[in-house]
Amino acid sequence: MITVFKYALCISVIFAKNKIIFGKIKNEEGISLASVNIVSIPSQIGTQSNGKGYFSFNVEPKDTLIKCSHVGYSIYYFDIKSFTNGNVIVLKDKIIAMDSLQVSAIDQNEFQSFNAKNNIIEFNVEKLSRRGYTDLGDVFFNEESILMNENIYGQKSMSVRASSNEELVYLFDGIPLNNLGDPNLDLTIMSSSGLSGIELVKGGHHKGLSSSGTVNLIPKISYFNSLLFSQQFGTYNYGRYNFHGSLGNHFSSFNMGIDEGKSTQQYSDVAYPEIITFNKQKYSNIAIKDKKNLELRFLAQQNSKRYINERTRDSISLNMENYILKLVHSNLRENIVKAYVMYQSYTGQDFVGSTIFEKDDTNVGYGFEFLMPIKNGMISLLNQSNYPKANWYLNSTSVLLDRFTSNITAVFEFFDPLTNKEFHLKDVKLVYSHQKIVDSPYGNFVDPSFADFAKNKWNLRSTFFSGSLINKQDQNRLMMYANIGNTFRVPSLSEIGFNYNHSHNSNRIPFQLRTEQKNTFEIGVKFEEINQNPQKKYHGTISCFRYNYIDKIKHVYFSTSPSYFPINAGYVSLKGFDSKFFYKTDMDWLLISQSFAYYIFEDPNAFPFQPEKNIRNKIQLKTKFFNIDLIYKIEGKRQITSINSDLTMIQNYIKPINNFDINLHRDFSMNGFEGSISLSGRNLKNISQELNGVSIYDRRFILNINIGYR
Repeated sequence: MITVFKYALCISVIFAKNKIIFGKIKNEEGISLASVNIVSIPSQIGTQSNGKGYFSFNVEPKDTLIKCSHVGYSIYYFDIKSFTNGNVIVLKDKIIAMDSLQVSAIDQNEFQSFNAKNNIIEFNVEKLSRRGYTDLGDVFFNEESILMNENIYGQKSMSVRASSNEELVYLFDGIPLNNLGDPNLDLTIMSSSGLSGIELVKGGHHKGLSSSGTVNLIPKISYFNSLLFSQQFGTYNYGRYNFHGSLGNHFSSFNMGIDEGKSTQQYSDVAYPEIITFNKQKYSNIAIKDKKNLELRFLAQQNSKRYINERTRDSISLNMENYILKLVHSNLRENIVKAYVMYQSYTGQDFVGSTIFEKDDTNVGYGFEFLMPIKNGMISLLNQSNYPKANWYLNSTSVLLDRFTSNITAVFEFFDPLTNKEFHLKDVKLVYSHQKIVDSPYGNFVDPSFADFAKNKWNLRSTFFSGSLINKQDQNRLMMYANIGNTFRVPSLSEIGFNYNHSHNSNRIPFQLRTEQKNTFEIGVKFEEINQNPQKKYHGTISCFRYNYIDKIKHVYFSTSPSYFPINAGYVSLKGFDSKFFYKTDMDWLLISQSFAYYIFEDPNAFPFQPEKNIRNKIQLKTKFFNIDLIYKIEGKRQITSINSDLTMIQNYIKPINNFDINLHRDFSMNGFEGSISLSGRNLKNISQELNGVSIYDRRFILNINIGYR
């Protein structure tokens, strides 16, 4: 709060003619409200409350009223002359419980942690920057019970609930990223630089019906001036820096940045690194808004990566570009309209062993989302259309595929207007989705038979049902939910291409991959304290799920290259349990969090790389001199079956993890500058985890320095 007063005083000196208004916004349960729209009348100058509910902005002398609005709460007005700066404003719940959707026009969150009927984890990028993470893979691996698959070529892919990477949905500002020919997103090519937050959703939902997990990357858009510089130094000649700058006012924002780094790996039989990886990321986020809740965003990303193995002479290069134009508008009746167009490019060259793989993927996509409140409910209509193209050269085979995808989804959600303290129905959601996919090969082929082999057409209908019960009391609230779905996943363009290439080179008759069908069932419980004292809070989620697959698409990997061939594994099932708990003491000096996942496989070979259990325990201590983050990791043994060139099977094992990570950091401020310095240690027990002789989980230390100005 002291910081807010200092900030207010500085601004008032600069804008002496204007009046500054600052305070804090909570709901009736004492929970701080973020992203509340605050508008001064009649000038229509506005701002939003931050993550802790605080707001501060200048109003013109002619302004008399302040309007505070947020979805799920009644609009609140107060007189400027009678308002005392620093006061707490309390917003009251609406009779119609619309808070299951967070749809503020300039709010970039796609999911609401408690009200959504999923296990949802939110990441604060500002806090993550202190812990010395090198890429997004490090973030998920260290923070949650998420499995990170890392191969000997430095590529990282994520697994949520023992899923394959094709079952995941990656969003950037709510827009799907992995609709390219190859949907497998290498997480080492992306960092948290340029992001303001990350959302992780476990299980299916209306924007990812067949997904086992969804990651939403929230771009950094600041309507104020700021500078931020970060530098990392680490063992094994590791180094990375990033720079972010923003220029903004009430109605426009320009954000740009660059992130560049170098990392190394080594073989277990030598004491020096022989594997080098270079990364570079550039981005720019531009936003314009008016006084009527209309915002236009232009988001641009350019990411590149180069991998060099000096021992084997293997090399891999990747380049990814994303360009998005997005419009968001809400009117006074709280109808929400979102529309976007995007262009993607994903190119690369792999020279691994005897394999030569050149790829050139592009995608043009567009879509819209319309949300309309009705009495005791909400109607949503979503459309996504994409035109991905794959132009690959794999050894002696050319693969050229053109795909059209169209997905229309209708959502009907009904709320119970009752507000008593007993258990009652909160809401019921019905989702219907129709997906049309058409493949059409193009160009000149080495083998003309591919043209007939790759002609595919699908018309698929998916359904999803969810419901919840809630019990809201004075000190806490509890919600129980259930999800049931029947969804489908068609083979990706990369799976079709690798399937044909394997069949072609082995002189076998190509077989068509069948559509993967997935029946899902999940029940869960969420609870949290809503005590008026914000310094004391706990929350948690417990969920149990079962996935039944028909014709599951399984990847069989070659031992000498990153390529694979896909097959249908028939009927398999997966059962599991995951949980997340968080507790903060009264004095805010101790924070404890724990995440746990346990899986039961009917056929372990259908779920390669997957351990039975995955645990993350984290203790955060705040002391007078510095803060300490201690992370304890437990991960079971993992198995992957690969084949040699003569088609003999090889069983590879990755050792279990039972280890500690630590981070020491201290925040500082001086003359308007804010920053932090931290020291991170990974794998303190120095238990090496190897794959084909390459250490993929070794002991590392990283020094991280952040400094910024706002």
